[in-house]
Amino acid sequence: MSLVEVKMRRAPKETKILIYAKRISVYKEFWDASILVVIVPCGNVFYAQRVSDLEVKESYNALRDFQKLEHIFSKVTKEDVSHFRNQALQIMKK
Repeated sequence: MSLVEVKMRRAPKETKILIYAKRISVYKEFWDASILVVIVPCGNVFYAQRVSDLEVKESYNALRDFQKLEHIFSKVTKEDVSHFRNQALQIMKK
């Protein structure tokens, strides 16, 4: 079982997800074993990475710095992702 932090960002593309470097530093200091999930309105929509594997920087590239959600959470299927993808996109439009 892991602690999971979820961040939704209205990034225009997967290549620039803004997350404050200080926040990642705190995650690494206190919750290094946790997983960060980012949801962006493009590409695969759901991305995840172990905090211990993240570098501290101002912006991230979902394609390079994160993995598809189902690669980190092995019980999540492509069908699950597909089912929730449209719901996440609708929420981000509001």
